[in-house]
Amino acid sequence: TNVGRSAATAVPQGAQVIDGEGRFLIPGLWDMHSHSLWSPDAMETFLPLYVTQGVTGIRDMGGRLPVLAAFRDSMRRRDHPWPRVIAAGEVLDGPEPVQADISIPVSDAARARAAVDSVARASVDFIKVYTLLPREAYFAVLAEARRVGLHVGGHVPAAVTPEEASLGGQRSIEHLRDELEP
Repeated sequence: TNVGRSAATAVPQGAQVIDGEGRFLIPGLWDMHSHSLWSPDAMETFLPLYVTQGVTGIRDMGGRLPVLAAFRDSMRRRDHPWPRVIAAGEVLDGPEPVQADISIPVSDAARARAAVDSVARASVDFIKVYTLLPREAYFAVLAEARRVGLHVGGHVPAAVTPEEASLGGQRSIEHLRDELEP
């Protein structure tokens, strides 16, 4: 693939040439907070729509692990022209999760480490933490994620300050709903 002035660009024999005169070209866009992998229907509906709008990559912030596995299988087979996906898989939340269908309930440090290990084995790209995660469990998630080589992003749990989350190594803070004025 090459973009350049016609006179200075060598075109390989058999290459598809697109005449861009009078048009413009931008790099592929990214949706950095998506929820597209929570069901097979959502995946098969949303992912093609992204591509039609120039979105060639998404950061999926919480879905179901079997749907993520199906997405990755499809991409290996090259079944669909879907965007690149960086995915958290299931969300780590407190013992009574806000979104139980896409969450792993975590109540203490031991369960936090087990949850991180579980989603890491499922080959997620990062860990997403959520609002009700207990303080002790949250810091155990950060430590275990660091140990297994995964970044952490998501909500700042209610029991943690944004400063503690940032200093602890959380790479992104999503939404800022209650973080500034709980």
